[in-house]
Amino acid sequence: MFTNGFPNTPIHTWTPIPDSNSPTYDAGPLFFTTYFARCARVEECGPFLESNIIVVEVGDETEAIINGPSLVCWNEPTTFVAEALAPFSQVTWNFSGGATPSTVNGPEATVTWSNVGVFEVELIVTVDGCTAYDYKTISITTLPTICGQGLVIDSEVTNPEAGQIMVSWEMNANVPDLNYHVEHSADGVNFERLATVTDPINTLNGIHYFEFYSEAPKRGLNYYRVQVEDEQDNTAYSNIEEVVLYNESKIAMLYPNPVEDVLTLELFDTFDEQDVTLEIFSVSGKQMATVEVDAQQRRMQLDFYAYPAGV
Repeated sequence: MFTNGFPNTPIHTWTPIPDSNSPTYDAGPLFFTTYFARCARVEECGPFLESNIIVVEVGDETEAIINGPSLVCWNEPTTFVAEALAPFSQVTWNFSGGATPSTVNGPEATVTWSNVGVFEVELIVTVDGCTAYDYKTISITTLPTICGQGLVIDSEVTNPEAGQIMVSWEMNANVPDLNYHVEHSADGVNFERLATVTDPINTLNGIHYFEFYSEAPKRGLNYYRVQVEDEQDNTAYSNIEEVVLYNESKIAMLYPNPVEDVLTLELFDTFDEQDVTLEIFSVSGKQMATVEVDAQQRRMQLDFYAYPAGV
């Protein structure tokens, strides 16, 4: 059995090395000066016989220091840098977990992982025959709260008469539990939370499927988004989905009617992405105002405070 410790100390104070009862022993990379001795005896018979002491001295001629993140996003290129390199250092990187590339030579390495999990980065630095090692454990994740791959939602009017809208999305089943906060907006800017969804309606082929049904508070344009939150309170937002609940017209809607101060116009028709002109007439046919509407503008407010009462 091999043991390691320090010279000039009793052998029973040394630390036994597990699974070292074999003719040879490979200690692997050592990071500090270590002393080895072999103790042998016939099983359950008499005291141990002690061998000579072998010293493996670890110097400080070179260092291996990894500079890089511990949390990495799936399928996103990530760069690791070897710090404090001595001149003429030979540098090798080894990456586990299906990284591409898996081995890189040089002071910097940029790799991409195609798997999700916990893996290891190994850095080997050699100078004048002296070799140093450093290891770093990293986690590869697809969390939308951490990574740039945001949550994508869809929306659909499921009951036009009742104003029912379904908001749906998908998430990889391997992702840790998340909270999904469904939010609504009447103008696409100011959102309020409707509900929090935690459980999928179905799981198929490693994908969680989520749905939320909303009774829209108004006709016309409605906007939905989902804020996703993880266990560390990190948050991110999905895309914004625009949904139209048509009233009498499929071109536009004006409200409130009657109007006192501000009239809101919502345009449903995109007019082939062309600018349009809005003209306001009184019931007698008199033109009250002309407003140029940008092709990208779907909603605008018109000041009616100065207009005389009428139709």
